[in-house]
This record gives sequence, C-alpha cells and structure tokens, in this order.
Amino acid sequence: MPERSLNRPALVGATLVGAVLQVGMVVSGHFSAPIANLFAVGGTGIAAAAGLLYGFRAGAVSSRSAALGGGLAGVASALLAFIVAYLLGDVPAAVLGPATFAAALVGMPGGLLGRSLRGEG
Repeated sequence: MPERSLNRPALVGATLVGAVLQVGMVVSGHFSAPIANLFAVGGTGIAAAAGLLYGFRAGAVSSRSAALGGGLAGVASALLAFIVAYLLGDVPAAVLGPATFAAALVGMPGGLLGRSLRGEG
C-alpha cells in the first residue's frame, strides 16, 4: 500500500479538538489562578494529545507525515490558545516562541505514537 502525505481531514479534526481544549483551558485559567498556573504543562499536554490524535486518525501516512501532521496540529492549537491568552492579558508576548517550540516538540512524537498505536508504524 503506498504511503500518503498529510491527511487533511485528520489534521483539521485533531487541530479543532486541540484548539477547543486549549482555549477552554485558557478561558478557565483566566478566571482561576490554579488553572492558569498549569498553562505551560496543560498546553504542552494538549498539544501532544492533538498530535497523537492526528497520528491515530491519519491512516496510512508515512512516519514523516505522522510527525509533521502531529507537530502542525499541536502548534496550531497552541497558537490559537496563546492568542486568546495574550488578548485576555494572561501571558506576555515573549512566551509565543517557547510555547510554539514546545508544542511542536511534543506534537511530532505524539503523531508518531498515534500512528504506532493504530498499527501503521
């Protein structure tokens, strides 16, 4: 069976799920300091979960595409959450670079793990 490149429906779905979870965390954290204190850990975990979801739902994609799609799903969902948190005044702009990098770092292996759990890797 030939390997496919990025699976767009899986990427959109994983990104949307991750974005809903990320924005939910950010909005909740805006009103709750204990949740806000977990932005870094929670955001990174959600980015990893978005990557994992992509890898699991993508089907027969290559390892490279699983990692790329997982990274994109993680970064896109985290970036949206960062923008919301910034607009709410909860995070400084300087966090954007490290947050985006962290989301990519966990989303990529998440995509690979999701592919492996599906039995495609």
